[in-house]
Amino acid sequence: MTFKVSIQPSGHEYQAKPDETILQSALNNGIGLPYGCRNGACGTCKGKLVSGTIDYGKYSQSALSDAEKAEGNHGSRDGGYGRQRQRHPHCSA
Repeated sequence: MTFKVSIQPSGHEYQAKPDETILQSALNNGIGLPYGCRNGACGTCKGKLVSGTIDYGKYSQSALSDAEKAEGNHGSRDGGYGRQRQRHPHCSA
C-alpha cells in the first residue's frame, strides 16, 4: 500500500511508502523540500496539512507546538502544521 502525497502550491504529487516520512519520500521521488536537521528538531521542514491525516512521530515540542498542529484544521483528524521529516501519511488525500 502506498499513500498519495500532494505538495502545494507546486502541485507535485507522488506516492509514499508506509515506512517513509513525507520528506524522505519526496526526496526519493526527486522533489526537494526544505529541511535542516532531518530529525524533527529544527522546524525548517514544517508544512501545513490541508487534508488527510498524518502520524507526527517523534519531534521537538519547540519545533512544532500544539497550537501549530491545531492551526488550520480543515476537517482532518490531525490538522495544522507538521514536519515532513518525522510525519508519515495515514491515507491518500
